[in-house]
Amino acid sequence: MMTIILWLSLHLLSPSLTSGIGFELTVEDQSATPKAPVALSVDAIPGKTYCQFTAPGYAPVSLIVEGDKGRVTLLPPQGEQTAYQYSAEGLPFLLNMGIQQLGIDKEWQLLRSFLETSTVDPSGETMQRQGFTCEKIILRSTEGELIAWMAAELKGQSALMTRQWADLPYLKDIGALWSTLDAYGFPVQMTYKSNDGTLQGALRVSDIRQQIPQERFDLSSYTLQQQ
Repeated sequence: MMTIILWLSLHLLSPSLTSGIGFELTVEDQSATPKAPVALSVDAIPGKTYCQFTAPGYAPVSLIVEGDKGRVTLLPPQGEQTAYQYSAEGLPFLLNMGIQQLGIDKEWQLLRSFLETSTVDPSGETMQRQGFTCEKIILRSTEGELIAWMAAELKGQSALMTRQWADLPYLKDIGALWSTLDAYGFPVQMTYKSNDGTLQGALRVSDIRQQIPQERFDLSSYTLQQQ
């Protein structure tokens, strides 16, 4: 009897896991007049990415990106049941609203500058970060500089996100940057600075996981409303 109970506990109560990449990301503003840090939690498996944004003064915002279906589902606050689904055409409105609420308009433009004009310079310098041996990679653009510490052991993991974001407005910009970096590994830490000194900060990754619960992407308990 005890053996049966143990089996049930392991197979019925434990979450179903699948290979992927998950992490916690903190964006720290290090400029002269810093804003409060913004946190991002990500879990990605082939075809789907779960993201939760947390910023001081705002309720957490959670969404699921389904690149293969060209849509994004905005999950409701805890206790509510209606989730809103946006097509690729409606995604810019949703993201613009989030960017403005978080007050990261200038940071977004700096990111686009890195995508459009940067050159990549591997330094050969290595350091331990989050239990991985990471190489220092430098991206220089007309607007500033970004330094990324890349874990070669996790090379290819970024493709889980970049492939499904490739055809989605705005998200494809982030995907393009991560795709560029993916040739060197997975970015465990990044620091950026604009040439004019107005923007400076760090993106720190923690709690890196490679087994993701499939329940994270389950929408069956929600009432779905198309936007």
